[in-house]
Amino acid sequence: MSNLQKEFTTFHNTIKLGICDENKTLRDKRDLLINELSLAL
Repeated sequence: MSNLQKEFTTFHNTIKLGICDENKTLRDKRDLLINELSLAL
């Protein structure tokens, strides 16, 4: 079970968002989708 924490940390580091530019791009795309969906309703 002591290996579980190491495995989780490795998994987390693999999937986490790291670069601020990447985060901004995702936020911009999210906002675009929300706008498009709200106009469609």
